[in-house]
Amino acid sequence: MKKLHLFLFVAALSCFVMGCRKPVEVSFGVESLNVTAEGGTYTAELKSNGDWTIGSTAEWLTVSPTSGNGNATLTFEVQPNTVAQSRSLEVRATTKDNTASLNIKQEGIAGYITLIPNSMLGDWEGGSFQVIVQANIMWTVTNLPEWMDCSKMEGRGDDTLLMTMHPFFEMGNREAFITFGDDNTSVQFHARQSGTSGEHVLSVTPDMFQVPYTGDVRTMTVTCDEAWVAVPEMDWISLDITEGAGSGEVVLTVAENPLYVSRQTAIKFITDSDNTFVVDINQEAAPDPHFLEVTPITLNFGHEGGSQEIAIACDAEWIIDLSDNWLSLSTSEGTGNGSVTVTAEHNVFNESRRASVNVVSGNLVCRVLVMQEPGEESLVANVSPDTLYVPQQGGVKMFEITSNTNWTLSVPSWITIIDTSGSGDATVDMMVGTNSTYSSRIGYIRVMRNGEELARVVVVQEGIPAILTVDVEEIVFTREGGTQYFNLTSNMSWEISNTEEWLVCNPMAGSGNAEVVVKALPMSGTGSREAVLVIRGSLGQIVHVVVRQLS
Repeated sequence: MKKLHLFLFVAALSCFVMGCRKPVEVSFGVESLNVTAEGGTYTAELKSNGDWTIGSTAEWLTVSPTSGNGNATLTFEVQPNTVAQSRSLEVRATTKDNTASLNIKQEGIAGYITLIPNSMLGDWEGGSFQVIVQANIMWTVTNLPEWMDCSKMEGRGDDTLLMTMHPFFEMGNREAFITFGDDNTSVQFHARQSGTSGEHVLSVTPDMFQVPYTGDVRTMTVTCDEAWVAVPEMDWISLDITEGAGSGEVVLTVAENPLYVSRQTAIKFITDSDNTFVVDINQEAAPDPHFLEVTPITLNFGHEGGSQEIAIACDAEWIIDLSDNWLSLSTSEGTGNGSVTVTAEHNVFNESRRASVNVVSGNLVCRVLVMQEPGEESLVANVSPDTLYVPQQGGVKMFEITSNTNWTLSVPSWITIIDTSGSGDATVDMMVGTNSTYSSRIGYIRVMRNGEELARVVVVQEGIPAILTVDVEEIVFTREGGTQYFNLTSNMSWEISNTEEWLVCNPMAGSGNAEVVVKALPMSGTGSREAVLVIRGSLGQIVHVVVRQLS
């Protein structure tokens, strides 16, 4: 009995010294909350037996309430996600004893771009046609061949473009694959044009096939008025017949694609008169059995830079492709699961910047978008010298660019610069050909950044010097008259003006060098007489020859 009293006494004393209280717990009703790209209002239950507070969130997410006592229903207002990348945030609830986390994940809006139509076949006369762009991204047009024009080379969202094929005055065909899109999402426009083919006809429909990776059997219709042969480029396609005379049908068989990448090939139809028609076959890739996941898929850095980690989950070897020099990696390769530290340098430029960290395993690619806030310095680009003088025969000149940003050069067509883009300081070599005109010409090399001119170099090239001279200034005849001559040197057209009947010149007009014969008639009266031959060049130059006849 004494031992029981002693135990109760010790327990009471412990409560008195340490304080008998229950820990303050906190938890969420769910571990994660998935949000659509459109955003909206969402709720989650919080359970607690005491005071709690909610930690900091993000600009795109607000929480209400941010503190309380006991159980509560939290309301989350999520802003729409206007980019294709998803985003996530860990919301933390904290008490004096414990912490609970709720992971909120928001989908990104799907990036897409389509073309209507996505291919065009033109004849030798060329012409213009409309292409409708349907997209929710900023897009650019690349790989446009020199024999085509496009009314707009870049844009955002939906648009209607006018594409033009130049006339093709040669036998055969030409084609191009023009790319529309950005680094993440793109489509191709297949442009083909047939040249002048004489009196014979050759066409094949359809002229392009999209085939699943499992393979397929398709039929083509050949329209022709002479003998032809069909030549497959790859052994994974076969034809039931490879030659014929006149029109008919050809059965195409495409084997299964064992590769994890798409593949392309073509069939060339060639006639006896050397007309050619090309049918394109595009086969999708086989599904890759391997897996590759990277989290997070977006990294945001302040202008001061710093380091963040990405986690890689993979069942094979992987490498990281990184081309931007303001980022560095703790490692660029590995096998299986791992983590990589991404370090961003201090951004001194007064503009935000972005880059992609591409994790590649076989044919699988995961992209991590890296963004950094702008720094405090203004964009600067200076050139030295700002004026270059080039002789008529042309030559090579150089100028210096001092800059703290990326830039591109806008260059006149008669000036050649090999590398028209760069970053920071650079020495630029410029080459100018011969100026074959008599007029000098002026051009402007503009240093551009996002459509804004930061600096310019003025280039002045001399024209061909105008020459118009004679080897005498005066000709003197006696009273009896006679014939004399003078030499005219010129690199232009010229003509001679003479209003005196007693004086004859031959020739009176010409081009380039000439010997001019001057004939004076005999004098019939007394006294001397004088005339001035005015020689005018086609470029405005004037010279004179004075002719006197003495009595």
